[in-house]
Amino acid sequence: MKSIDVDCPHCGCSCDLRLDEDTQVVLLVCPSCGASLVSYYGQTFQVEPSEFRYLRQRGGMKEAQGALRVKQRSSRLPVAVHSAGEPVMDHAVGADEILELHTALHKCQSIDEFLQALE
Repeated sequence: MKSIDVDCPHCGCSCDLRLDEDTQVVLLVCPSCGASLVSYYGQTFQVEPSEFRYLRQRGGMKEAQGALRVKQRSSRLPVAVHSAGEPVMDHAVGADEILELHTALHKCQSIDEFLQALE
């Protein structure tokens, strides 16, 4: 039985994956946050769900037999840059700003792309 340590780069969840056969590349979904992951020769990377679909369509994949055990779930939360009760914005959000956000959302391919554009 082969053991692979998987640390989700998205949420920090740490898992132990035990497989019945020697495998170097494993596609899996994080049990904590649902991120699509690939474990490749001991390193774990987050991939787009569309990559999973593409690989399934190409064939050559098989379902691994084994067990996944969560060692620890991360409690990483974003750090607030304002105090509790303090307004986050210095002004009220107006109709024009809402319209701009709505337009920007429709131009993006995904919510992640939209949120990255806001940063």
